[in-house]
Order: sequence, then structure tokens, then C-alpha cells
Amino acid sequence: MNKFNFSLLDFIDIIFFIVVVTIKILIYGRHIETGYISSAKLFIPVIASVLIFTSIACIFKNKGRARFLYLCNVIISIAIISNSIYFRYFKDLISIPVLISGFQLNAVKSSVINLIDLRDFLYLFDILFIIPFINRYAAKGSQKLSLNFRLSIFSILLILGLLINYRSFYNLSKEQPRLLSTMYNKVYISRKLGILNYHCLDIYNTISANINKLVPVSKEKLDEIHNFLVLNKSSHENLNGIAKNKNLIMIQVEALQSFVINGSINGQEITPNLNRWIKRSEYFDNFYYQTAAGGTSDAEFMTNTSLYPASAGAAYFLYSGNYYNAMPENFKNKGYSTAAFHGFRESFWNRNIMYQKFDFDTFYGESSYKQDESIAD
Repeated sequence: MNKFNFSLLDFIDIIFFIVVVTIKILIYGRHIETGYISSAKLFIPVIASVLIFTSIACIFKNKGRARFLYLCNVIISIAIISNSIYFRYFKDLISIPVLISGFQLNAVKSSVINLIDLRDFLYLFDILFIIPFINRYAAKGSQKLSLNFRLSIFSILLILGLLINYRSFYNLSKEQPRLLSTMYNKVYISRKLGILNYHCLDIYNTISANINKLVPVSKEKLDEIHNFLVLNKSSHENLNGIAKNKNLIMIQVEALQSFVINGSINGQEITPNLNRWIKRSEYFDNFYYQTAAGGTSDAEFMTNTSLYPASAGAAYFLYSGNYYNAMPENFKNKGYSTAAFHGFRESFWNRNIMYQKFDFDTFYGESSYKQDESIAD
């Protein structure tokens, strides 16, 4: 019977990890809460995800278990801090595709640095006290747990965590179909499932997407797509050729939203030129927001290719090696010269690569302009 004679001190590292990490994640969930989702509802999926990580630690012996939990605590704390800073600027969460294209942060790093709050580093406060605790715990040589006992604890915690998590994932999939597979609203997933579950889901979807990309499209599927396009060809011919031999100038404005159109402040029009332009143009003010994680680049991608963006990540990075039947190429085939203009760094959003894929004749980027004009102080 002595082998079952344990005290709480034998599991103090497990108890400490579960309590502290759960509190950290709930506090973080509170920071990204907008009011319509209560952080209290996060407790169940958060504790489930923490139990799953804890179960893995139980496989190890005392020293290994304490070190594994400490490492998990460090990684989770750093992830929370990174997501907090990233969220303040982008109103989004870090994902694997974002990390792959992480150099995009270099272009706005000064703004991001200004958003760092010293209170973020309180998430690391407990770790300073864990290091001496681990050393004392390892040197103490507490009750040795048999392999069978450790596997039993592992199984119990893992099954418990998975069952609780399954219900949380199932409820969210019913509430928001396809959200878990497309991750089109990463913040909402984190608010409903917690940051640990979000990152695990992100890793799973990224791996699945990469595996699926290796599977070629079958001839039957290609025939099905071709037949669909033939049968559903647009019959609206009234505008066909209306702009033949005309020049096309396409202007994409960053973060322009329709609420400012025809609006005014203190009697002053916000967008006077656009207001006048609308009166002599076709104006569409009722449309679906279809950009995904690629943001600005997704808008460019859709406009130039008439394709939907990637469900996760930015198509400008994930599919930069593809061939596209793009608008610039079609204009060139009609005898036009094509050019793209953007006053920022050419490599931002992979434009220097994708504009070549679209077959633009020339791309005028930051290096093409004389940087001597101050827009505002």
C-alpha cells in the first residue's frame, strides 16, 4: 500500500502549472474580449487544453516532468505576450502562415514596438520563481512514481481533457460551420476555445493544408470544374466590349470604408472628390467582404485573378509559384502596356514576385520614387 501513499507535494508542480497557466490564459482572453463573449465561458475549454498538456508531462519522471511543465509555461507565456502585442496592431492573432511571412512585421516594427506594454511581461513573473523551485524539487528526490502509475495519470487527464475539448469544439462547429477548418475569424476562435486550443488548431490546419497541396487534382475533378464553368457561363452580354480600346486605371485604397462616403464633419465633406466621382459612375455599396488573412494582398489577388483568397494564410505567399490567368496578362494579349504602382517596399506582401506572376510589364515600387515628400507631421 505504500506505493499509493502520496502527498500533494509530490504533484505540486502539476498543481502549480494547471492553476497558473489557466489564470494566464483567462487574463489574456479578457484582454481581447469585446464584450459579447464572456471570459468566464472560456474556463471549460481552457482547463481542458491545460489538462492535455499536463497529461503529457505525467509520462516523465519527477525531474523530467517538472522541466517539461516549466518549458511549456515559458512557451505559453511568450505566446501570450506575442499575441497581445500583435493583436493591438493588427486586431488579429499570430498564426503559422503569419510566422512564415514574419518579415512583414519589419515594415511596421516601429509602430508595433510602441504598442508594447510593460505589463505584458507580468506573464513571465511566475517563471522567475519556478527555476529555484524546480532545482529544489529535483534535488529533494520526492516519491518515485512507477511507470504504470504515471501512464494511468496520463490516460485519465488526457481522456478528460479530450472529452471536454470535444464538446467545446463541437459546439463551436455547430454555431459557426467551417470556422474551425477555414479559421477565417481567428480572434473569435481564441475567445471561444482559448489561446492554446487556437494554436493547436492552427498547427493542425497548416499541416493538413500542406498535405492536401501534395495531392494532385484528379482528372474527374478537373472535368467537373470545366463542365460547371461551361454550363454557368454568364449570359449578360450587354456590357461586353463596352470599354474596348479604353485605358484602365485601377486604384486600391487602403482601409477605406463606405461609412465615410457622403459623410461630413462639422459641415465639411470627408471625401468630396469621391462623392463627385460617384455621381458619374457605377457605385456598388452592398458587397461581401471576401479578403482573408492576406488582407491588402488578398484584395489585390481577387481583383487581378477573380479567384477567392486562401482560407488560411496569404495567397501571395502560399501560392506564389502558381500560374495565373490574370488581368494584366489578358490586357497584354490585347496590345496594352501594363504597370503597377505602390509607394512602399517592393517585397512587402511578396508583390515583387506576384506582380511578375500576373505579368505586369513594370512595377514601380519604393525605389522608383524620390522619397522627399512629407504627407503629414
